[in-house]
Amino acid sequence: MGDRLLVVLSEMIRSVLPDGAVAARLGGDEFVILLSNTSRERIVEVGSILRQRFHEAASQAFATPDAVTLSIGGTSFDQRPASLGALIEQGDAALYDSKRGGRDSICLVDRTHASEAALQTP
Repeated sequence: MGDRLLVVLSEMIRSVLPDGAVAARLGGDEFVILLSNTSRERIVEVGSILRQRFHEAASQAFATPDAVTLSIGGTSFDQRPASLGALIEQGDAALYDSKRGGRDSICLVDRTHASEAALQTP
């Protein structure tokens, strides 16, 4: 069932991505999505749509005492990180902040204009 749910999630990701976006599975249950020229609001909108659709699909596929959830970490920036690896590390750090914050949320770290603010949405 877990593998089926990962396939469903990958299809959900493809269905909500704007033109020019890139998505890939890093391994296990982690995916990376690269969006260019995108606002914080649009990132949160895409993440919220994915969380809602994932929750609906997971609740239909799994009968578990605890809900199967989707945690999302993201980074917005105006200066490119030094490498793709650094970019993935930044997103991964935001993801773990989302998980530590109670899971089933979006943590977006804003690295634009030399500010480093985090937005956590339930």
